[in-house]
Amino acid sequence: ATLSRANLTAALLQFSKMRKAWDEWQSVSSVSMETQSKVLTRLWEARELNMSEFLLQYRQNLETKNTAVELSQTLWRAWINVLQQSNQAERWLTTGAVTTAADDYRGINDDK
Repeated sequence: ATLSRANLTAALLQFSKMRKAWDEWQSVSSVSMETQSKVLTRLWEARELNMSEFLLQYRQNLETKNTAVELSQTLWRAWINVLQQSNQAERWLTTGAVTTAADDYRGINDDK
């Protein structure tokens, strides 16, 4: 029982760290990435960027988006670990109300 509690505590701490990282990314990077994409397109259309500059900056933007996907995946893994350690995985998967509450708690689908 003590080991189970310790595993759950560790899973909750990891989830909390990942949730904080996700929230920080959402509040800063997600908006700037969209803005950067629009600015890049405008600069390209206005011929203020040559092809290599546009492609280099666009690639950097894609790498940032890839990092966001990886962060999201890590957050999901941390959430699943919490469910497993608390023996709630099956309930979460089969109960709509629990799924809705989980989405709200995780905040992954929040419109920010």
